[in-house]
Amino acid sequence: MLCCFASALGHGNDTWTANQAALRVATGVTFNAADSNVRVDALTGGGTITSGASQSNLGYQNFTFGVANGSGTFAGVLANNGAHAGAFVKTGTGAQTLTGASTYTGSTTVSAGSLIVDGSLANTAVSVSAGATLGGSGTFGGLVTFASGAQLAPGSSPGTMTYQNGLTLLSGTILNFELGTTGDLILLTGGTLTGPDGTGGLTLHFQRGRFRRGHLHAVRLFGQWRHHEQFRPR
Repeated sequence: MLCCFASALGHGNDTWTANQAALRVATGVTFNAADSNVRVDALTGGGTITSGASQSNLGYQNFTFGVANGSGTFAGVLANNGAHAGAFVKTGTGAQTLTGASTYTGSTTVSAGSLIVDGSLANTAVSVSAGATLGGSGTFGGLVTFASGAQLAPGSSPGTMTYQNGLTLLSGTILNFELGTTGDLILLTGGTLTGPDGTGGLTLHFQRGRFRRGHLHAVRLFGQWRHHEQFRPR
């Protein structure tokens, strides 16, 4: 594991290709990955990680985490390199949880595994690839787009996932909900909710939680009733 207990600085035009170690950034510490294509496994700690290019000719692409399929919880902040937007990529089969209030404004790509946001992401456009999962009870300040085969899993048994600038569910998106007296929710407070066209569809996976006798639960998507069932205890 790479550990930062004092401010650390990446070198311009660095590209980490072979690293498989996790990264822990302690509270109060900044790991400055400016101009570097850093690749690490799971993130832990409560410090700040900055990323972004200061010059266009240095070859900066993104900061990638999850490379060795590890899982971890990071309570700190993912941030821009000053005025230069950082881009972050979640890869690998592990689950990375973010509980802090991240402020970067570059792109976010969930290419594999699970990204669990129980904090907030600022105005970053989020793309979730096929086979990957975006979950948690966090808040998203930018447009979030799910590809066909990507999974949306709101809540933390259960919880609410909030979208402030739009949500796009392409045909084939998989929705995983826990239903009960209090169930998982998707809350759209701004932007547009965009679903499949007339030839496409979504896949809904429901997990039954605890229900009161006679409790009625229904799900309505894009103006049509998709599921309507009365649950009774055995």
